[in-house]
Amino acid sequence: HAAEGRRRARLVLDLARSADAAGAPRGVVVRGPFRDTSGYSLMVRRFLLGLRDRGLALQIAGTLWGPELEAGTRDPWFDHLGAPVDARVALHFELPDWLLPIPGLVNVNLSMTEFDRVPPAWVERARWHDLLVLPTESSRDAWIAAGMPADRIRLCPLGCDPPEADLDAPPPDPTLPDGRPLAAVGLRMLNVASLTPRKNLEGLLRAWGRATRPDDDAVLVLKLGKGDEGGRPQDALAAALAAAGVERGAAAPILLVPDKLSDRAMVGLFRAATHYVSLSRGEGWDLPMGMAGSLGLTLVAPDHSAYRTYLTPETAHLVPVRPAPAPWGGEHPAGWWEPDADAAADTLRRIVAGTAPPKASARDHLLARFRWSHAAARLADILEEAATLAPRAGRG
Repeated sequence: HAAEGRRRARLVLDLARSADAAGAPRGVVVRGPFRDTSGYSLMVRRFLLGLRDRGLALQIAGTLWGPELEAGTRDPWFDHLGAPVDARVALHFELPDWLLPIPGLVNVNLSMTEFDRVPPAWVERARWHDLLVLPTESSRDAWIAAGMPADRIRLCPLGCDPPEADLDAPPPDPTLPDGRPLAAVGLRMLNVASLTPRKNLEGLLRAWGRATRPDDDAVLVLKLGKGDEGGRPQDALAAALAAAGVERGAAAPILLVPDKLSDRAMVGLFRAATHYVSLSRGEGWDLPMGMAGSLGLTLVAPDHSAYRTYLTPETAHLVPVRPAPAPWGGEHPAGWWEPDADAAADTLRRIVAGTAPPKASARDHLLARFRWSHAAARLADILEEAATLAPRAGRG
């Protein structure tokens, strides 16, 4: 941690010095991940491309939060963003406890939370910055509950739509354990999630085991982790099935997708599905759910946190939840939400049986309100406002 802190401090000071370079174009200094397979890195890439399209010059110092994308699977524009800019504003995409403001600049951090409050240490670090940008009211409420001044918070919802160039991405067609191609199954329910307790894989598998039978014309497609864990996704699935009390062969098939996929290949994976499901215990946004909705998939989601920003009872099967303590926080406990296990299983059972009440597609609703171009425009407005402020860094 000390070595990482020193490395980050050097990056901050280098950016501060390079931002003073004579003759550089006016622009924004950016800190955050953009080269790896994490969902957060995908969010950063989409924001940066949107800001570029709006004419902003960007100087980027990137970090890695996961396995790095191969150079051929990302836009080569990202490999040429080290040139200094004449900046008044620094835009950070960082975990709050990693924040280091750049001296002399107005510092803006885009963050979120999946819980009902954030640690006090996050608020203390956030106070070093001039503005905090959050995507949803649920994140805003959690930060204010922990002591963040409301007048320093700005809302900027994220986007849902994939790049237009990826809309024709070919869907994969892997083979199920029984030899059938994926496309031959009538109901193909997808879940994309990292291997964390918050994502509630055991709860999803338990609901699938209770809701389906081996002869149902349905399959649960799981894209676990970031695709660079070797045997870990298979081991995690086996452990989660055992913990959920689901025996292999006792429910409709489960298909694991262990490969590391490019952004374009991920769009193809979504296109191969008919439904998307999450039983997460809390979300700052849930990029996969949003993308699934924008592509017209039928959605199943718990009724809490970020989902309430962009889903409605008319456009998604919403599973009721109850508040529950999250397993961290110590003397400053936080909470998340536990999806109702019976209701989740009943919802999946009705969907598989074809007796669930029909839902309108979320596609039109999402594309009208939550395109990435909308998100970039809103963030650009916040950065323009930030450029009128006096830097707060160093004043706490």
